[in-house]
This record gives sequence, C-alpha cells and structure tokens, in this order.
Amino acid sequence: MQNKENNFWILYANLMGALFFIFILIIAAIVIKYALTKDKLEGTKNALSQQEQTLEQKKQDFEKQKQIIYTLAKRLADVNSSYEKLNVKDQDLLILVGLLEKREEEYEKLKEKFTEFRQRLNNVNYSKQELSAELKKNPNLNLIINEEANIILDSDILFNTDSYILKSEIKENLRKQLTLYFDSVLNNKIFAPKIENIIIESHTNSDGSYMYNLDLSQKRAHELLNFILSFYKDTRLQKLLIATGKSYSEPIFKNGKEDKISSRRMEIKIQISNKAIVQDIEKLIFN
Repeated sequence: MQNKENNFWILYANLMGALFFIFILIIAAIVIKYALTKDKLEGTKNALSQQEQTLEQKKQDFEKQKQIIYTLAKRLADVNSSYEKLNVKDQDLLILVGLLEKREEEYEKLKEKFTEFRQRLNNVNYSKQELSAELKKNPNLNLIINEEANIILDSDILFNTDSYILKSEIKENLRKQLTLYFDSVLNNKIFAPKIENIIIESHTNSDGSYMYNLDLSQKRAHELLNFILSFYKDTRLQKLLIATGKSYSEPIFKNGKEDKISSRRMEIKIQISNKAIVQDIEKLIFN
C-alpha cells in the first residue's frame, strides 16, 4: 500500500514536473513569439515610418510640382493673353501697313501728277521762250523783247516830257511793229489759247510826286491802248488788252541806284491764264 502511494506521488511528481516543463516551454514559446512579434512590429513600425516619410516627401514633391504646374499654367495664360494682344496688334499693324502702302501709292500718283504739272508749266515757259526766239528772228521786227516775249518800249521815244500824247512821227512805225508782234502772238496755236490778258503798263521814274506820276502813267497807258485799238481790229486782242499806270512803284536799279532813264518805260506783258493752269491742276488731281 505504501509502495502504491509512493508510486503515486512519484508519478504525480513526474507529471507535475512534465507539466511544469511544458508550461515553461509554453512560456518560452510565448516569450519567443512575443519577442519575434515585437521585432516584427518594430520592423513594420519602422517600415510604416519610412513609408510615412516617403509619402510626406512625395506629398511635398507633389505640392512643388503642383506649384510649378500652377506657375506654368499662369505663364501660359499670360503668354496666350500676350499672343492675343500681339495678334490684335499685328492685325492693327497690317492695317496700318496697308494704309501706309495706300498713302504711298497716292503720294506716288500725286508726285507723278505734280511732275506732269510742273512739266506743263515748264512747257508754258518754254512756249514763251520759243515765241520770244521766234519774234527775235523776224528781221522786220525792231522791238526790245525779253525772254517772256514781252515788249519794252522807251517812253522818251513815244512821249514828250510830262506829256501823255503819242508823238506823231513814231505812230506809223509803231503801228507796223506792233502789228507784226500781235500777229505772231495771236496766231501761235500753242501759246495763244493760254493767254488771259495782254497788259499795257506805263512806268515813270521818281521825279515828281507819286500821284502826279500815277496820273501821267495811267494816261499814257490808255493812250497807247487806244492807239493799238485804232488800227488792230482783231476782236481777240480787244478782249485781252488791259491798260494800267504804275507811277514809279517798279523802278529799275543799276548798281544800287535808280536808273531814271530806264525806269521811264512802257511794257506790253503777256499774262498766262490762271484758269487754264487751275484746270490743268484739277485734271491732274481728279482724273
């Protein structure tokens, strides 16, 4: 009986020892597992921390990229706006260039017209010079004729001092000379149509008062006009002739002094029609 009890306690002790050993193993396993789990958790935590840092860095990078994209978008918008403005300015510039080209064309046309008009004026002057040369070639014409085909007569030959009556002895020769002159002028087909007036001007020197000389010069001019109309019956000349007295308003100077002999003179001047010139201008501008 005692042996049975002893065996029981031995078995019991062995069983308890085994259980204790198993318990120790379980605790050891738990401790080991805990340690392993803790290490794993630490690794996971570190990994998560690393991931969080990476994520934060990516977030920061994303914000930077976002800011860059925003800046680029703003710049692009500014560029588009500038381009639109530039496009508008380009259109305005093209319009301006077109207007300038049009103005340049108009300027060139006006320049051509002006050149043509100047040529016409030169032709008029040239016609005067041609007529003057033609008159001077006439051996029967003994008058002083300038480059503009105007006549200059010596008042002392035509009139006595302080007189406005033509000298009788010069009338016949004067009639012949003036007839030759007016025939040449009025029968010039190119020059005659442009004549507006043929002006008889009487000039004196400064001897005496201005009013006295004005009255004398006017009477002399009308005396010569009446003389011309008395023998030259062409109605064309009658419509063109004008007489005027200038007193001593246009004296002739030599070496800075009045030449009193040359200042006493009669001039027969041909005046070109301003109307004809204006019509030429209008034709050039509006045609």
